[in-house]
Amino acid sequence: MKLLTVSSCFALVFLLTTFAHCQETEIDVEIEYETGRETRSLNGPQEFKVVIKNDVILKLKPPPSSIFATNFKYTVATSDGGLTDETPNKGQIRSLESHIFLDQKNDAVMKVGTNKDGLIVMEGIVEDTFISPGRQQPGRAKVNSKPTYTAKNLTTSQHVGRDYIDLHRNITFNPIKRQTKATTIAVGETWVVLDYDHAAQFGFNRERILSYLATFFRAVNNRYATISEPKISFTISGITIISSRSAQPFVENSRVPDGSGFDIGMVLEDFSKWAYTTILPSFPQVDMAALLSSTDFQKKDEFGIYQKNLAGLAYMKGACWKDTYGKRLLATSVSEDLGGFYDGVYTVAHEFAHNLASPHDGFEEAAGCSWEEGYIMSYNGWGTTKKFYFSPCSIHIMNKFILSSGGACMRNKEGSTPLANPDAAPEVGNQLDMKSMCIKHTNSPQAIVDPTKSPTDLCTNLVCTYLGPNSVPYITTTNRSPGDNSICGNGGRCLNGQCVGDQGVRVDMTEQCVRYTGKATAVPDNTRTAEQLCQQLQCKYTDPNQPGWIWTWKSGSPIPDYGTVCDGGRGRCIYGACV
Repeated sequence: MKLLTVSSCFALVFLLTTFAHCQETEIDVEIEYETGRETRSLNGPQEFKVVIKNDVILKLKPPPSSIFATNFKYTVATSDGGLTDETPNKGQIRSLESHIFLDQKNDAVMKVGTNKDGLIVMEGIVEDTFISPGRQQPGRAKVNSKPTYTAKNLTTSQHVGRDYIDLHRNITFNPIKRQTKATTIAVGETWVVLDYDHAAQFGFNRERILSYLATFFRAVNNRYATISEPKISFTISGITIISSRSAQPFVENSRVPDGSGFDIGMVLEDFSKWAYTTILPSFPQVDMAALLSSTDFQKKDEFGIYQKNLAGLAYMKGACWKDTYGKRLLATSVSEDLGGFYDGVYTVAHEFAHNLASPHDGFEEAAGCSWEEGYIMSYNGWGTTKKFYFSPCSIHIMNKFILSSGGACMRNKEGSTPLANPDAAPEVGNQLDMKSMCIKHTNSPQAIVDPTKSPTDLCTNLVCTYLGPNSVPYITTTNRSPGDNSICGNGGRCLNGQCVGDQGVRVDMTEQCVRYTGKATAVPDNTRTAEQLCQQLQCKYTDPNQPGWIWTWKSGSPIPDYGTVCDGGRGRCIYGACV
């Protein structure tokens, strides 16, 4: 029996051609459905195999956790200086994120949906290329229609001069003594502000903005996912959109003398004050604040002449820094995202590294890593593989900062874990068994636990299987643990992703009847179906002292041991089902 890993399994073939810097190029896409149907619903289990011809094979899967923090807030800044709370409920956020798929190994984040013809379409980032659906080709018959796609390079603007401000923060760089060799985990809770022009690109629409930023910051996290030590990621603790120009004084009051643009240094300084007085009073659990803008900022060069080619600016070592004396949040950065097509991803990743104390490669503490090698903390290297990575110097410096007094907020994450599904609450195993959870997650009463997975695998990530339309078997990976104390294996319980106390598989049902009844003649009750026996072990036996009598015994356990052979050797009992 073939188990499909996707409800609408297909190969998506991108025929990529060479394209010039920042030009859109149409690319042909062939969608091959293994099940032979032309349209698909996005309901049910989803994993997508995407083949980019002569390049990479993407295995897109749902993200393991939300990009939004548990206490996430969505606010609108008004002209009177206030914030209006328009936070969606958690169900709306989960629904939105259900369309986001990742392949961190191949640096891909894709948003998946369906077009008006019911065909699956994708939009997102593969390495440094933005791929999006194009316009329908004119004259093409609808019956033969298929999505067209365009590709655009995400090479950021060429910088002029230094794109960070060093306030020479006094930090104690004594490494923390850890009791184990566990990897350092750092999570930056980030407040994202969209200026008026940037929010206007989305029509100030909350759902469009949330969807865009969910993809955007997962792409930023992909840059940091290339670092093995420390493990650095960012969650979105809040979003504020600017509803009018009068609500963004930090931009409007920063015009250059000739009125042709805005001074990014003045914007960053005023934004740090605005964030301190507007965001922190109501939302103190903020590690960093990032301003995304569609403005083409300017900055003075060494001759005092304003230049336009600067994509971002940040305070060096600013993460976690709240200046109570100057009333400024110095954990701030400003980044251009001009087109709303994710071109600011590299800029944000770069500026965040400045917040985490990393200077440019080849300079200061990173002098040991060459600028010419073209890692993320250099302006060189576009078109090379090193542009997807941080240099060893940057990694060392960021790790040192995170372990210092200055980076303490990123290590202390009380009450700020990623948004969880209520089904995965602590000790959920006391209320639901794994099979019940599978039924709940798949909305299929026939769902069972995947029999190919080990008990510990299932404690780490519950995997279910069920029959879909036309009796096609599907597998769905829930991307969550079934919860501590869930029954696993033979007599085991899930604890921190492990099946603890598992006594191993006892495969023979007759042996179990003998063991449970204490009667050598005990055998499974053949008047019950294999499914019934897997749900509740029932045995029968004869007693030499009472000839002609057949005794029936029911176990006190609801199910036989995990993996017990059933249905005459054709199946195994897996959590109440003979599969």
